[in-house]
Amino acid sequence: MLAVMAADIALTLVGQPSHYWNQPSAAQEFNRLLAWGMRMGPTMAIAGYVCYLAGAFALATYLPGRLASIVALTFVLAHFAAGSGWVVYRFHLGLSGLYVYAFAVSAALVALATESREPSKTHASGPDGP
Repeated sequence: MLAVMAADIALTLVGQPSHYWNQPSAAQEFNRLLAWGMRMGPTMAIAGYVCYLAGAFALATYLPGRLASIVALTFVLAHFAAGSGWVVYRFHLGLSGLYVYAFAVSAALVALATESREPSKTHASGPDGP
């Protein structure tokens, strides 16, 4: 979840016009609340992102059972969609870029899901070995 969110944030920051870093009022962002924060300056925008990531992580960690999974997946899908906009429209990578981005996110999600299901190999043979 955090990786997809961080990728969207990185795409947002990299996608800003070069003069944004000296002139924050030049921020380009569709989300009005985020655009407001970005216009406060890059330092405030990054601090806001860190707080946002921490809050999202806390929700996904401390909510009970399925609700935590739903919240985590909501953040993944929302930030994947937002990042896709940058990939397709700002960086002009079109559908090819979208598919590569989708493949990378999917591969990461499958790897994490598979890893969490596999039993630990260090304890499979017992404390004295096989």
